[in-house]
This record gives sequence, C-alpha cells and structure tokens, in this order.
Amino acid sequence: MNKQLKMVIDWARELGINKMYIKKNEGKTNELRFSLFTAKHEYKIVAHPKGKSKSYLGCIVYNRSPEPGEEHVRCSDLADGRLSKETWEQIKNDIIATELLPIVDIVDRPVFNGLLNQ
Repeated sequence: MNKQLKMVIDWARELGINKMYIKKNEGKTNELRFSLFTAKHEYKIVAHPKGKSKSYLGCIVYNRSPEPGEEHVRCSDLADGRLSKETWEQIKNDIIATELLPIVDIVDRPVFNGLLNQ
C-alpha cells in the first residue's frame, strides 16, 4: 500500500479506531476506501494519492436507517480536498459536528430559573 494511504489509516487510528472496514478495489491498487460506523451513521472515506491526477481525500456520511416516513437513507458530503492532514482534520471536525446532539437551553427551564437568579 502507498505510504500516503497508510498515513490516512494512521490518522483514523489516532481517533482510537483500530478496526475499520477497508474495501479492496480490484485493479485500483492506488486507492483506499474504508468506512467508520457510529450508532446512527456510516462515514465512507476515500483517498487517492497523487499520481496521474491530483491527490484526493473525501468523506460522505450516510444515515444507517431511514428517517420516519421515508424509505431511503439520507447522505451528505463532508469536507474533501487534497490528501493532507488539513483535509483529514476538516473531515474529523465534520464527523464530530454530525455526531454532537443539541443541548436544551437550561435558562429557559423554569426549574433552573430560580437557581440562576439566587
């Protein structure tokens, strides 16, 4: 495997991920495709080192199940760009942002208003 592609796997391992589904592409030895899974999402990451064309690193997030009332799963493009640590950091930040859940503003809750005004 290409040195640049091994770097991408090392970056993913920095997240504490030691098991990844890595897809081998017949005839495309200079490409890496792997998926990261969470409870609600699958993140498909693709990496191409510089060769005949420019290097590339990108990610698409897929819902693992349809939204209520829908029969298809939704997906969205996350960050992409040249194969670099900077692009990986953008992808990682997008994954974190996708996984974070909104927090209810406690100031608007009556039970906390008395505590905050003391």
